[in-house]
Order: sequence, then C-alpha cells, then structure tokens
Amino acid sequence: MINLKASNKILLQSAKYSYLSTNYLSGVTSLVVSNSDGFFPYTIGGSTSQFDITNPTGTTFRYTYDGTGTDPEIGANIQVNTQVVINGANFNAGNNGTFTVTAFDQDANWFEVTNASGVAESNKTIGGGSITVGRTNFVLLGEFGSESSEIVEVSSVNKSTHTLTVSTTKFAHSQDTKVYIIGYDQVKFYWNSTTTFTATTPITGYIDVQADSLYTVGSDYSHTTGYGFYLFYNSITAKASSSSNNIPYAGFGNNTVEAVLKQFYSLLNMSERKLVNDTDALFWMNAGMNICQTELSLVSKTYYVDSEQSIATVSGTQEYDLEDDFARLINIYDSDNEENLKPIDIKDVSHANYWDTGTTIARYYLRGNKIGFVPEPTSVTNYTVKYQYTATVLSSYSDTIDLPGNNAFILTDYMLFRSCPKIGRSLNDAKFFNDEFKAGIARLKLGFHKSDDTPESFSIASSANV
Repeated sequence: MINLKASNKILLQSAKYSYLSTNYLSGVTSLVVSNSDGFFPYTIGGSTSQFDITNPTGTTFRYTYDGTGTDPEIGANIQVNTQVVINGANFNAGNNGTFTVTAFDQDANWFEVTNASGVAESNKTIGGGSITVGRTNFVLLGEFGSESSEIVEVSSVNKSTHTLTVSTTKFAHSQDTKVYIIGYDQVKFYWNSTTTFTATTPITGYIDVQADSLYTVGSDYSHTTGYGFYLFYNSITAKASSSSNNIPYAGFGNNTVEAVLKQFYSLLNMSERKLVNDTDALFWMNAGMNICQTELSLVSKTYYVDSEQSIATVSGTQEYDLEDDFARLINIYDSDNEENLKPIDIKDVSHANYWDTGTTIARYYLRGNKIGFVPEPTSVTNYTVKYQYTATVLSSYSDTIDLPGNNAFILTDYMLFRSCPKIGRSLNDAKFFNDEFKAGIARLKLGFHKSDDTPESFSIASSANV
C-alpha cells in the first residue's frame, strides 16, 4: 500500500479571510465575521427591486435596474466574469438561471449575460425570489492542522450585517478565529505510469479535505511503482483544480525540492508553520539557488555547462538571439572552418563591418541577449555556442537541485534566513542562518579547489605553478 498526501495549505494561497466577531458554541448555522467583503454568495436588491430586461444583440440580455424599489447597487456588486444566479419570482422563466456577467455599466445600472432562452420584458420586480452574486462556497474555520478546525458550506452572506449562513458547525470556535474562503472541499487521487498526468486511473473516490491535518491522505492498494497525482474538487460546482506535481512511488531523492521543503518545514514550530506556504518556501529556495550558482560560477566555469546552441547565420543578418537560460559564454566554435572565434569590442564593430568586408575570419560580440558576428554575414556559417546556463526555476517537488555533491541541504539555511521576518524570529536568528548559508557555500567552493578527478573537479594549470 502506498500512502499519498495532498497539501491542504495549497488551498490557502492568496485566500481571502476574515475573523469571527464573537465566541460560538458548536451546532450553529449563522456566523458573524468582522468583514464579509469577498465572501459569497450574497443577494443584491430586494423584493421591490424592479428591472427592465432587453435584448441588445444576439443572445445577449441586459438587466437594467430602473430606479424603482431597493437599489441592487450594480456598480458595487457586479463585475465582468461575476457569476449571478437570477431567480426573479416575477421574471419570465427564460430570464432566470445561473450566468456569467459579460458586461456592466455602474452609471446606467445594468449588467449583461449570455442567455439563449432570454425574453424581453419591462417593469419586473424580483418579488419573492432573489438575485445572488457568486456560487455557494466553502470556508475553513481555523487553521489546517488544528483539532477544532472544520470546513463548512456557505449558503448565503448578508453584506450589511456580515453574517454567513452556513452548514451546522461541529465544533465551538472562539472570537477572532480566522475564516478562510476556500474553493474546494474534496480531494481525488490518481495513478500514472509516467510523470505526465492523465485522469484515466483514479485510485480513490472524492475524499473530504481533512481540516484537522496539514494533509489529506489517500491510499493506493493496487500499484507499487509509478507516480501519484491529486486534484482538489468542489462538490457543489463540480469544478476541479489543475493536477498536482507528480509524487514518485519510489520516493523523493535527498537532493529534490520535496526533501529540502520537508527539512525546512521540520525546523519550524506549529505556529510558524502556519505562517509559511509553499509559494514562500519555493521563492526563497530559488533565490538561494541563484546565489549558490553565481558563487560557484566564480570558481568553476565548467560545472554549469551542459548546453549548446547552434546558430546558422543568414546573409545580411548580423545579430541572433541567445537562449533564455544563457548566463556566461564559454566559447564559440565555427563548425565549417573548424576554429574557435575570437571576440571583438563592440565599439569596434562599425569599423570592422566597413573595413573587414569579405574576410573569412569572423569575430563575435555580445549585446544584451544578442550575439553578433563581424563582419556582417553574407552566407550561411554554422556556429556552436557553448555557455554556462542560469539556474533552472524549481517548481515541482520532484525537481532535482543541481548542487555539487548533492549538497542541496545548504538551501535550508537560506530559506530559514529569509523566513525570519515572516515567522517573527529575531535578527540574531536571521544572522545565524545567513552565516550558516554563507559557510555552506564557502565549503562548496573550497571543495572545488580541493577536488580532482570528480564530476565537479578542476585544478590550476600545471604551467601556472612556478
């Protein structure tokens, strides 16, 4: 049996939240928050709100508040791509339904939707029905990983009183408990034989997100090799998230993103862990990796060289784009004439283009992300550009961190250094972690100097020894 874990914290990335305004016992269906802006669904207008429904063109229907009855405040509540659920008791049945707003005018008090079944009509009040903005959604009460945290369904929001009508709560919740809007309430796990996700082999059904844990766990009883994936799912809208990164059944290597994240999070206490998400951690990890690569490139021009770019010149074209990951030039080889090119100072390019016309000895220059050849080519010549590449952005748990000797663990110190302001650690802590990171880089650089006959070895040329 293989256990797979979906990180619940992903649901809180950029999530809107508020706080409970008072203490609540368990078993309640109404919660007041300090600010309900951004919470859905909520109704606009009232029973007396009167609309004219017109058909400007095609299947576009316009709902215009005509000034009679309760003002629905279209300018404040409606935006393009807002979802509206129209259920006007006095509207023609064809004008009711769930739609996405395609246009609105806050001054003229109208919004438009696409509705092939719409019917033009005037002076129609909402009556005993309603116009609701946004689908029924979910909120998390508390923080993932706390015993009393739970996810409840929100059926309506009163924007005036900041009251949420919710499914019955299971636990008591104190004043100032965080209330997060989350888009999904379930998880489904899948298996694939490769690192490419397909939805053809689910290994679980829809599992409720486990609010009392940092992870929702699913088990595979059928496979022992391959890769796992998961999707978050909204049980009301039937919408799923994009797939997760692959989870190798063989486990993650010690120099993978997952291993470093696991080590980093293990060094945070529970309260600190709640303040940091994967987006933060990956940003700090990539920043640290860039520093490592820059520092190591100062002592070795070969470790981060495994890429070549082929360029075939075109008559009349002097400059060509370099690859996006180009960092530093190693050499340029003329494959046709079997020789390395020499550089030319960019200030001498114009002179060389004029006086060196017809010469068979080309030179090169770099300008921003361009490489140029002098004199300007008049025919096809094939060049191979060998270069030092920039650090690859780390985004997947299974990405390999390319540091000599699999020393990916030194990134943990940099991540802890960068996290100190967010988690409330002292300046002394920040200095300690930064010093440890710098010491780790120094050891790597020293290893380069001392190494020989290893993949990352280099030494001083014997001719330099006096």
